[in-house]
Amino acid sequence: NDLGFTNIEGTLLGKILPNEQDRTVGALKAMDFDAKINALHLVNDLGFTNIEGTLLGKILPNEQDRTVGALKNIDFDEKINALKISDVMSAEQISGNKILKWLADKNAKINEIGTKINEMPLKVIVQEDSNPITDALIKNDAKIADLSEKISALTISDVYDTDAFAKIGTGEGEAAYDENLRCFKLENGAYTETAYVAGAKLYQVKKSAGIWLITLYNKTENGGVCTYTRVTEKPPLTNLASYLIERLTGETTGLGTCTLQELYEVGFVSAEVNDSVKDYSLNDVISQFGKLPSV
Repeated sequence: NDLGFTNIEGTLLGKILPNEQDRTVGALKAMDFDAKINALHLVNDLGFTNIEGTLLGKILPNEQDRTVGALKNIDFDEKINALKISDVMSAEQISGNKILKWLADKNAKINEIGTKINEMPLKVIVQEDSNPITDALIKNDAKIADLSEKISALTISDVYDTDAFAKIGTGEGEAAYDENLRCFKLENGAYTETAYVAGAKLYQVKKSAGIWLITLYNKTENGGVCTYTRVTEKPPLTNLASYLIERLTGETTGLGTCTLQELYEVGFVSAEVNDSVKDYSLNDVISQFGKLPSV
């Protein structure tokens, strides 16, 4: 009225001095302006609108925290770190990202993201049935943090179907009897060559056995009867190349010791082997070939 201040109502000054008795020079001299300013409310006094549902509203969920004075004492780092993924990102953003969705489902807070990602199973980000190695890792419950350790622990059999024998039959995983292949009975983990008997529980070498019969089974012979047993130690996948070379070139385990019948059964020889030579080893054939007279 006396000093010419106009339109004070609705202004910041009007909010600081809401009462007429405070609007005199004497009252101003005695007034605690810090207290007045600290009491200002973000929404009611300072014009912050639509705070509910916003990031600021989630940082300051309580009414008592929404004054200037309260803001001075708030630990914003703590408040921000306590926010969850769902607090700072929309449902649409989260649903379209496998990692974000997993973090949101785990109620991960901002300051926990690094730890939670380390705990994340590989299957969250890698589709199953896409690669034999990743499929084996998923089966072994590999997580991001222990991925290197899990890879090192994989064996050849974890990744590939290394079973060289199939049961004769018509059921799932079984194979029809083939008269050109040897038959085996299974006793105590050993496959021993035997004659075919219809209806008996017998096995034959898988046509897809390939190098696994040669490299993952030890062969013994007794009176012309072969017996195969799995190697006791499971070769690690990381040493696959060196292991295969060692087995395939070994004096007692190498390709040279394989009979023509074995090579036919595992698919290394495509033509059926004549009975007169089927028990010849590859070394025998090479040796005999060297004795042929020159033309």
